[in-house]
Formats: sequence, C-alpha cells, structure tokens
Amino acid sequence: MQDKRFQSNNDKKEKTDFEKLQDWFGGWQFPVLALFVLGFLALILFLILFIPNSQSGVGKFAEEFKIWCYGLNPETGEMKTAYIVMFLSDPFVLGSIIYFIWKGQIDEVFKKTPKKVIPYVGIAFGVVILLTLGLSSVVSETSFERLKAKTEIPQFPGNDIRTQIPAKNFKLTDHKGTEIELENYKGNVVIITSFFTNCLKACPTILFQLKKAVESVPEDRRNKLKAFAITMDPENDTKENLIKTAKHHKLTSNEYHLLNGDPKYVNEVLDSYNYGRKKDEKTGEYDHENIFLVIDKKGLLAYKFAMGNIGELWLKEAISQLLNES
Repeated sequence: MQDKRFQSNNDKKEKTDFEKLQDWFGGWQFPVLALFVLGFLALILFLILFIPNSQSGVGKFAEEFKIWCYGLNPETGEMKTAYIVMFLSDPFVLGSIIYFIWKGQIDEVFKKTPKKVIPYVGIAFGVVILLTLGLSSVVSETSFERLKAKTEIPQFPGNDIRTQIPAKNFKLTDHKGTEIELENYKGNVVIITSFFTNCLKACPTILFQLKKAVESVPEDRRNKLKAFAITMDPENDTKENLIKTAKHHKLTSNEYHLLNGDPKYVNEVLDSYNYGRKKDEKTGEYDHENIFLVIDKKGLLAYKFAMGNIGELWLKEAISQLLNES
C-alpha cells in the first residue's frame, strides 16, 4: 500500500515536458501573457501614428512603418483610414477571442491571486519591445531609401545640358498677397514649376519634390533660393485655396511663393515657358507636364527637369551648382 502511494507521488512529480506545456496553455498563464502582449502592441501601433517623420532613428522607422502598414503617401502626408482601423482593431479582436476561450482561467486568477499576474506584465512588455526592434530592422532593410539606392541613376551631366536662355519676366501675386516680379530676383537661384490646387494626381508629388529640393540646401544658404509654383487654374485657385495648399504641403517658409494673377496673363506666362497643359472641360482637371525650370543668378534659364527619381536628384545637384556661382 505504501509502495503504491510512493509510486503515485512520483507520477505527480515526474510530468513530461509536453504535459507541462499542456498545463501552461490550458491554465491562466498563456492567455494572460497573450492579452498583455496584445495590449502593449495595440498601444505601440497607436503611438506610431503620432511620431513625427525624420531622416533617421525612431522617426525614420515610424515613417517607413506608416508607408508599408498605414498606406502613408509621403507626398501628401495622408494615410489610409481602412489600413489604420485594420491594424489597430486586430489586437482587440484577437484578444476578445482569447478571453472567450480562457474566460474561466483568466477570471479566476484575477479574482483569487492577482499578484501572480504582475510578472507577466513585464514579460509581455519585453516581448513587444523585442518585436518592435526586430520589425524596425526588417523595415529598415526594405525601406524605400535602400530600394532607391539600388536603382542606378545616371550622373548629373551638368554643363552638358545647361542652357543660357534669358528668362522671360513676369509679375504675379503670391499666396501671401506679395507682388512677385521675376527680374527682381536676379542674384538668386529660382525654381519654377506649375500646379493647380484641386489636382489629386501629379501635383502633390510636384510640390513634394519641390520641397525636397529646397530642403536639400542648408538653411544658411537658402536666402539665395526661391521656389515659384504658378497655378495653371487661375480662375479657380483663389488666395484662400493657395494658402490652404501651402499649409497642407508645409510650403510656408520664405522660399516658397504660390503664384496667381489675371487668368489671361497667367496663361501667357505659362505659354512663354512652354508649360504643356490641357483642361478637361467636363472634369475641370488638367492634363499637364510635370517639369521644373531652374534660373541661375544672372536670370538665365539654365535647366529643365522632369518629375521623377532622376529629375529629383539632378534638380538638387543643379541648385547646389548654381548657388555656388557668383
């Protein structure tokens, strides 16, 4: 009889690893840990929405995460609401399923021995931090910057494509109400492009690329750089619309001037610079060229670039070259 009891006690002590694993998953430990992990994960996914974008560190990771997971458009700063809702709701849906399956075990431990749960809070937080660090490494490896770096871009040809055509003068009014006359800006490098405020296709990218070109110049040198964006829809692009566009795309510093004027005169200015465009009378939208003109300090039209990766890089290099000239 004693032998049977001794054998029974040994059987209880000598559980296999599989049986221990069954107890862990069948008890309260696994569901409690999973719920805390999902809770911390949901918190991090929510906080990422508010982390400002930057060129490195946490800001860079947040930007890339928002691009891949939240559908962020870098040109406009807009994200897809459906993606955000999907990512933020997933932890709560999964958590609800876990609670439904392990409700008895979870309720019991929180009622009878809540202190047992405390270590699992720390473990869950550590797990989420490790997952975040791992994800940041994966996102960095697949970032747009690395993908772009793998694309071969021809070297900037410089003077081989430079022209010396006198830029035609014009006088327009910017979104701040200031009169802008081109000839008054000799001694500056001037970028000219065209857009319209209701454009939802190419124009946000045009303005984004314009902003990146300006920001590629150190702040202490930007006093000799101006960026003019002339509307191609002068009838509808009111001062209020131009101001909203400038704020939306963060074109609020002194370098930027969104220009309009008398519709007939604005179209004459665009024609003088050979800006190809055609209005669809049914939709009110324009089919147009996406180009940037660069005028040197002498008032000569030096370069013309198309929108895109090559144009973006060459535009930056052209600006740097022309700013270095006397």
